[in-house]
Amino acid sequence: MMRKKTMDSKIAKKPLTEYKKLLAEKCQVKARYKELEYQMEEDFQYLQHHGGSMLLSSLTSMIFPKSKEKENHTEHTESSEKSSIFSLGNLNFSNYLSIGKSLLPVAFSIAQPFLLSWGLGKVQSGLTHTLLKWWKHRKKK
Repeated sequence: MMRKKTMDSKIAKKPLTEYKKLLAEKCQVKARYKELEYQMEEDFQYLQHHGGSMLLSSLTSMIFPKSKEKENHTEHTESSEKSSIFSLGNLNFSNYLSIGKSLLPVAFSIAQPFLLSWGLGKVQSGLTHTLLKWWKHRKKK
């Protein structure tokens, strides 16, 4: 039993080799990676569940800014917001245009499947109509 203690103490006194240091670092990196992956998955699930409501609330707050009466009542309590450079209540026409311009790709990506299916339906009905007309004309001869 005494011999085992001396062997353990010898092992404990040995400094870690470069290989063992790398293995320990690899385990730490893997653990950190798993933790970050889990956090990102939680954030992504939150965005999936609440993305629509967040988008709608931000759009409505940009389109329908606070009324003057509400702003007068909240001026005293929200002095820090008043000092901010960008306030949603002070949007002018150029701001709305830039917001609309930035939302055009999103709107197009949403409308694209509908436009594609509508266009394909029109082409299909046009081709069917043309082929049926040709087929009837061919039978008459």
